[in-house]
Amino acid sequence: MSRRKRKTWFRLLIGGVLLAVLSGYLVVLPAARAVWDWYQPPPGSQLVEAMSMAEQVRLRSVEAFTTVWFFAFGACWGSFLNVVAWRLPRGGKLLGSSCCPYCRVKIRWRDNMPVLGWLLLGGRCRTCHLPISPRYLLVELLAGTLFVTLAFVELLSGGANLPGGSRYPHYHGFVWIVFYTKWDMVRLYAYHSFLLGVLLTVALMRWDRLRIPPRFVAFCLALGLLIPALWPDVHPVLWNGVRPGWPGAASPGAWSRFDTSLIGLLAGAACGAALGWAAPRGRGGLPRRWPVGEAAFCLGLTGLVLGWQAALSVGLLAALAGTATALVAAGRQRVSSPPLTSLVLVAALIQILLWRWLSGIPFWPGHTAGAHSVIAGCAAAIGLLLCAGRRRDRNPAGP
Repeated sequence: MSRRKRKTWFRLLIGGVLLAVLSGYLVVLPAARAVWDWYQPPPGSQLVEAMSMAEQVRLRSVEAFTTVWFFAFGACWGSFLNVVAWRLPRGGKLLGSSCCPYCRVKIRWRDNMPVLGWLLLGGRCRTCHLPISPRYLLVELLAGTLFVTLAFVELLSGGANLPGGSRYPHYHGFVWIVFYTKWDMVRLYAYHSFLLGVLLTVALMRWDRLRIPPRFVAFCLALGLLIPALWPDVHPVLWNGVRPGWPGAASPGAWSRFDTSLIGLLAGAACGAALGWAAPRGRGGLPRRWPVGEAAFCLGLTGLVLGWQAALSVGLLAALAGTATALVAAGRQRVSSPPLTSLVLVAALIQILLWRWLSGIPFWPGHTAGAHSVIAGCAAAIGLLLCAGRRRDRNPAGP
């Protein structure tokens, strides 16, 4: 089969799968629900609330459109973060058209669409037909998935994942949160998406063994400090444990917002520096100051955005994950530990999605008894990670 025919069949396959999924969600499920309600009508108290098939199709169409929009928005940001992670450490400019790394021909706008552009091209340049790295596709898919997951867990639930529960317990979903816009939830969602986007960018830079530019660090920290100064409700928990974002709670003053950001930044940076110093360097023997500075920046920004309690929790999760991976990789020459920045990204995502449940665990950072035990827990995890790192440095993996 020729290359053109393979591309045609591949495009038809993608279109058929998307059409089947959309048709099943918009038509098949409402039809099945209508047939089920016809055979087994709901109780009399629920007859008024029951929706017809046409109403279900309209509601599901809105939900499908909004979900696709969130995914497309996240994929676009993933494409931009790919550019930032590739150009900024090399001294390049962020503005300008994308081009093929081999033939240097500018990529057409329809070929530059996130996810779809790579799939429709079959992973090859339209001009020179040389392969395009699948990293672009994977990062765009990952960013889109992160945005959609965070939207469903945090935004559309009214903050049910946050300590204290949902800010809008009687209003949730696309209609009440997005279309009857709850701007405090939108700001909180955007602030947390900003954190995850920065951590993803740093992880990509570290994966390419590139140093984080100081101007990138300064810009992210300045933006992280500016947002809570303008909108105080982006901090679900203040430094003293007060939760100001819920209805009826008093709005924090300017100094409370500044103290929360500053204490979170300092606590996260200290925890990150300790983790970076203890982490194994792995292949190539990177200077010790690189992982220390990277981890201090990542956890410092995490503390600035989420607060010192969440920063210590993220540090503890990253330390435990790093200890496990370092111990697994210690006895195998061809297996290396993942960069610490990648572990911080995963730990921050887990912290945001499971914040409410993690803060309810006794002797965990954020719990009332957590402050008295987190130092011992972090010290134990860092000690294990340090032992694994020294063992890894004595027996580095081969080239």
